[in-house]
Amino acid sequence: MKKTILLSLMVSSLLAENDGVFMSVGYQIGEAVQQVKNTGEIQKVSNAYENLNNLLTRYNELKQTASNTDSSTAQAIDNLKESANRLKTTPNSANQAVSSALSSAVGMWQVIASNLASGTLPTNEYNQINAISQLLQNTLENKNTANNNTTIDNDASKLLDDAKTIISTLQSQCPGIDGGNGKPWGINASGNACAIFGNTFNAINSMIDSAKKAAAESRRTDPESPNQPNAFTNADFNKNLNQVSSVINDTISYLKGDNLATIYNTLQKTPDSKGFHSLVSRSSYSYSLNETQYSQFQTTTKEFGHNPFRSVGLINSQVNNGAMNGVGVQLGYKQFFGKNKFFGIRYYAFFDYNHAYIKSNFFNSASNVFTYGAGSDLLLNFINGGSDKNRKVSFGIFGGIALAGTTWLNSQSANLKTTNSAYSAKINNTNFQFLFNTGLRLQGIHHGVELGVKIPTINTNYYSFMGAKLAYRRLYSVYFNYVLAY
Repeated sequence: MKKTILLSLMVSSLLAENDGVFMSVGYQIGEAVQQVKNTGEIQKVSNAYENLNNLLTRYNELKQTASNTDSSTAQAIDNLKESANRLKTTPNSANQAVSSALSSAVGMWQVIASNLASGTLPTNEYNQINAISQLLQNTLENKNTANNNTTIDNDASKLLDDAKTIISTLQSQCPGIDGGNGKPWGINASGNACAIFGNTFNAINSMIDSAKKAAAESRRTDPESPNQPNAFTNADFNKNLNQVSSVINDTISYLKGDNLATIYNTLQKTPDSKGFHSLVSRSSYSYSLNETQYSQFQTTTKEFGHNPFRSVGLINSQVNNGAMNGVGVQLGYKQFFGKNKFFGIRYYAFFDYNHAYIKSNFFNSASNVFTYGAGSDLLLNFINGGSDKNRKVSFGIFGGIALAGTTWLNSQSANLKTTNSAYSAKINNTNFQFLFNTGLRLQGIHHGVELGVKIPTINTNYYSFMGAKLAYRRLYSVYFNYVLAY
């Protein structure tokens, strides 16, 4: 009996798993979690910046040129004011409709002439429109001259044809508008009059046609009293009139910089805007920006606009999960203890790469997740194999811990960044990680496989800004590894 036991122990020792270097590589599948909190402050500040930016965009484009002196700007403002005053009254007679249509055409030309880009309207066309506009303006102001004795009462059709010539010429030539960087009032980036004022041109043409029709009808039904009150009602005409009036008034405000006080007040109410205290300035009719600060301001506004929390309100706490998969590699050394070598230890360096995709009701994000470090596992074999010809494979369990670093490269990182020193968004994509590792192993002399699970325990506090917090963690990864032992 003693002999049998001794022989059994000797055979068991011979069949023990060998010490040595090992390397493993395998596929991983698991789950990631995204944890979000938000106070809504980003949305509030972003709205304030967007409001201020809209004001600046609308009124910051005037740039003085050699021909655009303070006096010429003042004259343009006076002319526009006259047109605006004539458009205040809703017409209730045919002649008043004619007057409104003529004033709209004259006012439209004044708007474009006050901001006309050099060389974009042929000289002969410019002179023709300018002469017609002056004639119409004199007629509207009852300033007849030796060369002009036309009146609205007697020459409505011809005057309306002249007004149409102004608009049709502008529509055919589409001159450029020099409001600064080709973006007058921030309405359109092309600086093309047709692109900017196309709808207004159409509105004026419609007014001219309606006025001509009303004048003809009035003279046909009552040739002695063509200006009888309540003889004209046209809702579309009034709507078009309001549109033209709005364009003219906007141009006056633009040229005068009337909204400077509004901009200053809005600037003061914009959170953390002290860095932009000298953003705007005004001298006489000249309205200007500090270009360096304006560039920084626009950058900040765009960053807020792109921030994924821009459209997110209050979130006390929200958790979203997503699938992840990837690969992992290990390189280390294993050794067994005791006479029978049923238990041992291994220590190794490892690197895991996983890709995660997490969906939520406010934004979706994809992440490349890297985990790298060193670990140690206890090994326990239930079946022990060795290196002689009677060898059997070893089968057992393992369990241990790993100390590592984790890096999250998130698809939203570009939208979360802020470059303005007035704000300090904290993005931390790398942190210390502590993992548990356990599983089953089947090992021959040189080849083996493992089925295990890794469980990270520490969140990556990825983002913190104005009450918004974003954290990620790999919850677990189940892996299947091929092992090569030496």
